[in-house]
Amino acid sequence: MSKYSISQGQPFDGVTSTSHPGLDVKAGRHGSSGPASDFKAGIQAINALGLKIVGAWTTLPGDLNFAVFGDATFAFEDASITCRDIGLGQGHHDTANNWWLGSPHCFGVPDIKEMTCLCDGLRKLYVSQGDNDHQFNVRDSTEVMV
Repeated sequence: MSKYSISQGQPFDGVTSTSHPGLDVKAGRHGSSGPASDFKAGIQAINALGLKIVGAWTTLPGDLNFAVFGDATFAFEDASITCRDIGLGQGHHDTANNWWLGSPHCFGVPDIKEMTCLCDGLRKLYVSQGDNDHQFNVRDSTEVMV
């Protein structure tokens, strides 16, 4: 992730990959409209997926603690696939810090709460909600768009 947005006065110390596929964002946790505005720039509700919210494609976040932006590479058994212009943001819903993923290259399917992202090599990845407020499931479609 090459850029970030964080609430004023909050610390930011970078993003690292973890060994259990994931990311560790070292940042303060205070929600505000600034990171949410940056996350929403260039996308619509159909281009984002929020975890543990009602009506995933009816809204975008009003406040986020932070957002990070850039290219994300997903490793699968047969290939590594890079998706461009990915935004990841952490908000707050009920008693949890929930996550958002968005990109102008992703489009949601509201009835099943899944997005299809068009990535490098015209490969499609499917992104859906995981089992908690901080996990997305990412599947390779093995299809190439022509």
